[in-house]
Amino acid sequence: MSRVFRFVPYTITQDAAVCPEYTAECVAGDEEECAAHSGRFVDRGDAETWMFEHARDTGHRPFRRTFTDYADVDQDQDGEHGRERGERAGGVTVAHGFPVTAHVLIADRLGRLLLVHPAKRGAPWHLPGGIVEPGESPLDAARREVREELGLTFDAHLWRFLAVEWLQATGPGRRDRLAFLFTSPRLYSGDESRIVLQQDEVDAWRWEYTGSALGLLHPRMSERVGRALRTHRAQPASYLESRTEEPTP
Repeated sequence: MSRVFRFVPYTITQDAAVCPEYTAECVAGDEEECAAHSGRFVDRGDAETWMFEHARDTGHRPFRRTFTDYADVDQDQDGEHGRERGERAGGVTVAHGFPVTAHVLIADRLGRLLLVHPAKRGAPWHLPGGIVEPGESPLDAARREVREELGLTFDAHLWRFLAVEWLQATGPGRRDRLAFLFTSPRLYSGDESRIVLQQDEVDAWRWEYTGSALGLLHPRMSERVGRALRTHRAQPASYLESRTEEPTP
């Protein structure tokens, strides 16, 4: 017995009877995304206005914008031409990105760590750093954040990679993320005069010994730094994972 399989070409056309939709979601935050959502708009300008207002009120800058249209799939009567279009349409893939952060351990000659305080009421202390922007490497992002937040620059070849951690999403609607840790050259007492805070992002800085610093940092950042420093004694760089639940064998 033999079987014959026939390819039926289709055409995908936008549904003119339904308006496209624009949405925006705030993805700011070093440890937990803000996740504020604009809702659905039929005008792109309304979604952008929401982004401007949210950035003004919170200081958050990274957003994920989404454009959604509606389409019909109809059987194509154009033969091979329709088949080619159908194959091209079927080959389209959508990449699902996830945030990457980069932070820096800056120490002085006494081994104290430099902490910064975000310019947000009730925010915990943090390490210098933040979100890696599109087209930017994690190291470039770390250097940029130190330059922007503290006004400090160091020779690029003196930076060292310490650890990278994969963090599992903490709930529905959130995303996994990668968090990089670097070390910069030591900062000496004479260098402190070079510190100029980016007032809209950081309102204070301080030196703390490691034990005290871990108690002031955001709990997830504290755990990451503590694990990286403990692992660093045995090997120069480490890969870490944080899961919300035990993985299934």
